Amino acid sequence: MKRRDLSSCEGGKCLGECSPGCTWSDVNNTNCQTQCFTKSCDYDGIDCPQCSPGCKLAMMGDGVCQDLCNVKACNYDQGDCPSSGSTWEIGVLMAFGVTLIVLSFLCMSVFIFIYCKSRRRVLPEIYIAANSEDTVPSLTEAIINSKYPEKYYEEDEKYSQTTCSICLEDFTADVLIRQLNCEHIFHKTCITEWFLEHSRDPRCPLCKLNPF
Repeated sequence: MKRRDLSSCEGGKCLGECSPGCTWSDVNNTNCQTQCFTKSCDYDGIDCPQCSPGCKLAMMGDGVCQDLCNVKACNYDQGDCPSSGSTWEIGVLMAFGVTLIVLSFLCMSVFIFIYCKSRRRVLPEIYIAANSEDTVPSLTEAIINSKYPEKYYEEDEKYSQTTCSICLEDFTADVLIRQLNCEHIFHKTCITEWFLEHSRDPRCPLCKLNPF
């Protein structure tokens, strides 16, 4: 602890003052004096009462948080240090913030799980539909001609019908027709256009069988 050398004092009084109204001889006596409750006078040495070991009453309430005075007995340095209540409030706020973050993460995880599950159910159907369309070759007129070559309608030949079910007109002699493997006949141009329009799933307009 700081002590002033009293060899320079005369008549029991020290020549120098450590604080207005407080000389070093006052600091070195056994009396606790208010005018010596200053940092420059070492808070009157060990003469003033302490609320905690190492914390003198004069050290409190000076606007500086002293670790030695940051205890409940010293009222947390007379308000200069955060109280345990403030620490508790900070802890509660931190716990609330962490809980909110965890709940947000859980909600997001559940949403992502439901979203991914729904996509797994829908995507296979889309893939199968798209894949089936890609694997079925488009029907062309060349394929139609090779499978069902055109021929002339003959009145004396027995056909399954006498009217084209596409244009609803009767067949006449020497008109070009196509006869499918289901025995149904159609005008050449009528059935060709029909197949081209339904090239992904060509079927007979009458019996709905796939002739390819």
